[in-house]
Amino acid sequence: MPDLEGKSAVITGAASGIGAGSARVFAREGARVALLDREIAQAEEVLAGLPKVDAGEHVAIEIDVGSPESIDAAWGKVDAAFDSVYALANCAGVRGVGSTLDLTLEEWEFIHDVNLRGSFLCAQHAARRMVDAGKGGSIVNIASTSALQSNNRRMAYSSSKAGVLGMTRGMALDLGEFDIRVNAVCPGLTKTGLTAPYFEDPEWVRVATSNIPLKRHAEPIETGEVIAFLASPRSSFVSGVTLLVDGGMSAIQELGGGGTNFSVDRSASS
Repeated sequence: MPDLEGKSAVITGAASGIGAGSARVFAREGARVALLDREIAQAEEVLAGLPKVDAGEHVAIEIDVGSPESIDAAWGKVDAAFDSVYALANCAGVRGVGSTLDLTLEEWEFIHDVNLRGSFLCAQHAARRMVDAGKGGSIVNIASTSALQSNNRRMAYSSSKAGVLGMTRGMALDLGEFDIRVNAVCPGLTKTGLTAPYFEDPEWVRVATSNIPLKRHAEPIETGEVIAFLASPRSSFVSGVTLLVDGGMSAIQELGGGGTNFSVDRSASS
């Protein structure tokens, strides 16, 4: 039997990157999936490619995780579609590159609103539904290796993702009595919509992958496999952990960052 047979799962940032990869793995493992993303047309394209499951039809729901009002509305639509929620994968996120000296309050708030506040609010929505259902559940938050070893000119991004790790540990303590597990995944170099511009430079790719023991970057579905494992009953006694999916990069010196001017990529998928 597939690991998530008969379960319902919510995935934010599901239109592309790690979120889309996760949606494909969850559906393959038998879960009914709600794909939440600001790019609803892209989310519907991902949905169209998912296999049918016995738990019911998959759904795509528009959300802006930087907006509490949009989050509330999206979870109302989840309630209309699903009787209960067993798993949440918090994959939506944004990146920012820029010096501490140049960072504006608006840029800081945008990155933290999406990466940290948005993850918290979605996790809180999921947890409340799991508690009400009384069947336990699993929440997987997506942080980054940058939460552990920051790169140059990525202070705002790194601090938002470090906050996700602290949030994960606190939630694991608060929710354990309800049989709700909360874990975090820290992806390393992964080719997604957010990182695709870097991969247009062959020399950058050569240098970046030379610093990874496995000598390559990850594909989104590889992280999706780990997220699905943490969401599934196979990891039933795993909670409060941070799992690195970085090809061994954390075992050596981190990569330096690039760029001198601050810029924000406002796409909604890690």
